[in-house]
Amino acid sequence: MQAAAARSVQPCRPGAAAAGSRRAFGVAAPPPAAVRRQAAVCHAKVELQDLEGAMHHLEVPENENVLDVALEQGVDVPYDCKMGVCLRCAAKLDSGKVDQPGSMINEEAQEEGYTLLCVAYPTADCSIRVIPEDELAIAVLATS
Repeated sequence: MQAAAARSVQPCRPGAAAAGSRRAFGVAAPPPAAVRRQAAVCHAKVELQDLEGAMHHLEVPENENVLDVALEQGVDVPYDCKMGVCLRCAAKLDSGKVDQPGSMINEEAQEEGYTLLCVAYPTADCSIRVIPEDELAIAVLATS
């Protein structure tokens, strides 16, 4: 009990942790320059070929899908529901990898590279071709 009484408790004051030479919670705070951080935003580089064959180069942030980024950049891509249900934003993955949670595409078709741009979240740089939705519908039916 006496050991606890020997400790001095210092109040925590605004700015005490950032002062560098002051102590907050009994620990010396690092100098402000050591605390600076940069936000780490991961981008996947995506080459997207539209239905007319034009190539578009996109940088897709970690938690965004290919369709939203393409539309923001003015790329003319067919779409409708934006929920992975209608198959309008059908595409074929030529290289790379995407995560597609909630997609209506079965696993077999996904393994063949079929994807929906509205639920395609790149996990690596990739090359993707927009395809007619009937091509995807046939692929999904053939693998069912």
